[in-house]
Amino acid sequence: MGLSDKPSMKRFVTFLRLFSLTTLLVLASCGSDKMQGASTGSNSLTGGQCACNSSYSPVCGYNNVTYDNLCQAKCYYGDEANKFAQGSCNCSDSGPVCGDDNKTYINECEAQAAIRNGFMKRIVKFSDCNR
Repeated sequence: MGLSDKPSMKRFVTFLRLFSLTTLLVLASCGSDKMQGASTGSNSLTGGQCACNSSYSPVCGYNNVTYDNLCQAKCYYGDEANKFAQGSCNCSDSGPVCGDDNKTYINECEAQAAIRNGFMKRIVKFSDCNR
C-alpha cells in the first residue's frame, strides 16, 4: 500500500509542503534587522515596534549615543544607516567647542557628529563661540 493509494495522505503531504514553503517565503521576506532576536522595543521617533536581539555590537549614532547594535539604532532613528558608525561613541567632557556655523557644541564629540551629518564643516576653536 503506497502513498498513491491514500488520497488523504497525499493531501496531507501536499499541505505540509505548501505550509513549509510559505513559512520559508515569509521568513525570507523579513529584513534581517527585524529577525535578529526576540526583544521588542518601541521606536522612540517613529512610534514603531522593533524586534532586536540583545547582542552587543555597538554603533555610534549621529547624536553621539552608543546603541547596543545597528538594529536598536535603526529602531530608534529609522533607516538612516549612513548616520551610524561602527563602535562605541568616543566622547569626553573636554569642554565646549565652536563650529564654523557659530554654534557652541558641548564637546568635541558632539561637534564631530555635526560635521559627519553636514551641519557644519569644521571646528573653529576649542571654547565657547561667544568668548
